[in-house]
Amino acid sequence: MAPSSTGVALEQFGTTSELVAATASALIAEVVAAGQRNQRFSLGLSGGRVARSLYEEVVRRSAETAVPWHVVDFFWADERCVPPDHPDSNFLQADEVLLRPLNIPRHHVFRLRGELDPAAAAIMASSQVRENIAAGAGGLPALDLVLLGMGEDGHIASLFPDAPAVVVESNEPFLAIMDSPKPPSQRITMGYALLKAAKSVRVIVASGDKREMLRSSLSEEGCSSLAKLIRMRTETTILTDQKV
Repeated sequence: MAPSSTGVALEQFGTTSELVAATASALIAEVVAAGQRNQRFSLGLSGGRVARSLYEEVVRRSAETAVPWHVVDFFWADERCVPPDHPDSNFLQADEVLLRPLNIPRHHVFRLRGELDPAAAAIMASSQVRENIAAGAGGLPALDLVLLGMGEDGHIASLFPDAPAVVVESNEPFLAIMDSPKPPSQRITMGYALLKAAKSVRVIVASGDKREMLRSSLSEEGCSSLAKLIRMRTETTILTDQKV
């Protein structure tokens, strides 16, 4: 079945490099625009191989032009319950490849505390985002932009398919995940409610064989985590190097 276009802005690229370049360019343009308006810009980051390439491209482009990174507050879509210096930490990847090369001040970095008890870390993260980001129409903090990936099973952040109703229907900004089907089993993640409230969500679907899962997620009958999010939001941008 052909994918449905309802609620989706689909951008297709011939190569992963082209996708990464376009995503980096769009992000930098938004940060520059926020700086020109003298406004803060809240950004949610994700981990993964493509995220590393994106961070590297952003740093490379930032060396060629003036980018007001001092207006950006950095959050994370999810984190594995590991210390911040662990190789599996999403924060560590961003810190090494993006934050430190750009000299981002630490008071603009709101990492998820993977070293803590997951429930306590989720409560802390929810409080932190509420304190620093203004609420949108639905009463939840409205981040300016959240960058997500999609796994082979259609999961986004650490929201996996077949999650119980307590996860899917929660209104808390961040949730503790205790039984992730991918190791480690314990994680902290943005909930569907916070992703729904974001002003912009861009999902990068690249590398590997994700074509059929993406097509399924774009269809009206899709049951993946990405499909659930698409149905919740007015618009979700999908950037992909897969032939849909």
